[in-house]
Amino acid sequence: MATPRILLVGDNETRPFWLSERLTDWGGQCQFAACRSDVAMMIRAQRLDLVLSRMRLPDGNAFELISLVQGRPTSLFSYLPAKDGCWWLPLVRSGTECASGPALQEAEFMQMLEGMVKRRLAAFRQIAYGAPSR
Repeated sequence: MATPRILLVGDNETRPFWLSERLTDWGGQCQFAACRSDVAMMIRAQRLDLVLSRMRLPDGNAFELISLVQGRPTSLFSYLPAKDGCWWLPLVRSGTECASGPALQEAEFMQMLEGMVKRRLAAFRQIAYGAPSR
């Protein structure tokens, strides 16, 4: 069965590993990339449903990823570390740029993220098995 494919982007020290566990629990399949060039290679090679990136990357920034995911069924969010957690910026939703959207606080983003992953998983189940979504 297909699962939502999620790419977490950042270097070894800033990569949001804590997210991978939660995303996997929700039914996602996580992969990791260290920089913009890795993301470009992975997007060309496979379908990705969601890209979650640190704003600053070793070879650029998350805004430079917009052109890589636009027009694909992929959503892109970037995070900015803050004193009390982090802020999430929606940059692309389902292939459409939305970089002017409001930033989300961590708790709000996590709730939205869980819903996105679970809805995508339910859609895959519906396509694969004709089973009703749960």
